[in-house]
Amino acid sequence: MTSPADPTLFWPLIDRARTSSGEDLAGFSDALRELLRAQSNEQIAAFDDQLGRLMDRAYTWPLWGAAYVINRGCSDDSFAYFRAWLVAQGETVFEQALKDPDSLAELPLVLNDGETELESLLSLAWSLYEERTGQYPPATGEEQPVPDPSGRRWDEDDLATLFPNLTARYGC
Repeated sequence: MTSPADPTLFWPLIDRARTSSGEDLAGFSDALRELLRAQSNEQIAAFDDQLGRLMDRAYTWPLWGAAYVINRGCSDDSFAYFRAWLVAQGETVFEQALKDPDSLAELPLVLNDGETELESLLSLAWSLYEERTGQYPPATGEEQPVPDPSGRRWDEDDLATLFPNLTARYGC
């Protein structure tokens, strides 16, 4: 049996939501909300915690550069929504993008109306937990200040060299 804090629940729920919603990001959020409703409060809190951990792992300069190229610009908030979108693409795409952000050029992206941003994922489990319990999900550790992104900081002039495939597909 999987324990509530076991992160192995996370990716199967993401995959099931993706399968049931196809390419529809709003449908993804709705499908994931329904899947989470079937989980215990502890599992919902663990899902939210795992999402936070993945968002932190993806807080890198190279991914921010890739998001900048794909979206033709990328603010702090947009980068958070982009990382949430990246999580929604599933474990394989997520892990590959961490290793090589330029690999995102292989995905069939639709860039209209924020299609590489999924803000709703960031509060989905948290709000469901609060709706059920009237409380915020329990903290899993001490609050830490947001560090700077990891990796080498880029300059706009470097993007074509750093991300040749993305630049060829989306321009810079």
